[in-house]
Amino acid sequence: MAEYGSEPTIGARIKAARRSRGIKSIREFADLLQDVSLTESVLENIEAGRKTDLPVSSVLNIARALRVPPPFLLSALTAPTEAPDLPNLSPSLRDLSLAEFDAWLIGDAAGAYRPIDASERNDLAELDAFRELERTKRELQREQITSDLGAAKASRMEFLERRSSELTEFLRSAGWQI
Repeated sequence: MAEYGSEPTIGARIKAARRSRGIKSIREFADLLQDVSLTESVLENIEAGRKTDLPVSSVLNIARALRVPPPFLLSALTAPTEAPDLPNLSPSLRDLSLAEFDAWLIGDAAGAYRPIDASERNDLAELDAFRELERTKRELQREQITSDLGAAKASRMEFLERRSSELTEFLRSAGWQI
């Protein structure tokens, strides 16, 4: 991230990320994004800072093409105490530090951002449960393919299965279709 993480604008971060990924020209970049209607001229305007108000889908498509997590493009995370530099943000978003903005953006309940009310805390708890469930499922799959058959493995698998069931039940009770 160091190559592009400290750039001052979203366009500059995209340009630096593109170059750090070995994509030399805007033409080559546009070719990577041809299926999503981001033309060479649009990309030039983004990188030059003439187009700063980007649809979410454009940011996500660009981030995916560059193999960069979207928060790295949306903010200069190398300066976590600074304010977000995106245009047209509401005062409540401009008042966040980048550390708070990043935690809010990714729904990190344990991050720098603090939820304002109970409904937001509940949403974050559900998101945390979903993420933990996905991690637990992956861990359970890894345990199932290892050759160790000892008591510790059996105990670990029981724990993972029980935790997976608890998380699934919690999410279903909250209306998730799991």
